[in-house]
Amino acid sequence: MTKTLGELSDTRYSFGLYAPTGLGKTLQSFSFVGEGIGKAIAINVETGAEDAPGGLATLLHCDGIYPHLTSKWLRDTTLVMPVKEWGDMQTVYATLKRDKDQLVKDGYTTLVLDGGSALSYCIRLEFTKLSPEVNVSSKRHTIIGSLVSDVELNSTSLMELSYYDVLYDRYMQIHNLLKQLPFTFVTTFLEDEVYDPETRTIKVGRGARLIGKKLPSQIAAEFDGFFHCEIVDGKRMWLTTNDPTELGNMNNAIAKHRFGNKLAKYEEANGVALMKKINEGG
Repeated sequence: MTKTLGELSDTRYSFGLYAPTGLGKTLQSFSFVGEGIGKAIAINVETGAEDAPGGLATLLHCDGIYPHLTSKWLRDTTLVMPVKEWGDMQTVYATLKRDKDQLVKDGYTTLVLDGGSALSYCIRLEFTKLSPEVNVSSKRHTIIGSLVSDVELNSTSLMELSYYDVLYDRYMQIHNLLKQLPFTFVTTFLEDEVYDPETRTIKVGRGARLIGKKLPSQIAAEFDGFFHCEIVDGKRMWLTTNDPTELGNMNNAIAKHRFGNKLAKYEEANGVALMKKINEGG
């Protein structure tokens, strides 16, 4: 249906948050919701033991960090959809597609995928389950596309596709489908690490850790805001824009957004405050 630009939603944006483990990106991804603001749906890919919160454990101990979030409110309202393998993701998407209108009526405003790095690994594991004659390590141009169905249970036609090509297609399909649902869409990622043989050190900040060749370099372009989670002067902040290739730039982290001059280079790691700046310009 054709609409004017002004008729489109100015709240349903997509955000990617990436950082090394321990920087609080999971809790920060839930800072877009709160009592009287909206509730969250969590696709929990970083699962733990059966019926355990896994990577969402931080939500149970968040009191005093955000004024609009309490652990009790999150316990009572957050809808958790666990994903332990690619087949679970197919079921989760089918459920969200079917129930999206009712979820909106019930006050759910934000969909959190925690996390994207783990989901790309889930897709990779599907290839390792294939029969022995399909040698994943050799990236043979075989029938991989038909053996690993996409999130809507469709198979790729028998064409020459490499292992990484199919992984890229599967991940980008579910990313785009989730982004099209009527929620603010937030994905967390572990930070990629690159070994520098000259200095014999690990360099970080290059972007999200994802399986494959094209995904790590292209994923930032798929979000309205792609932020690097940092601690600046003792405060948890989001680096919202940065060009690692700029001459003299000592911070090599990738960051971008589509909100013009409304955001400073560093913003408080607070989704509610961020959305207020985006929509009110203050």
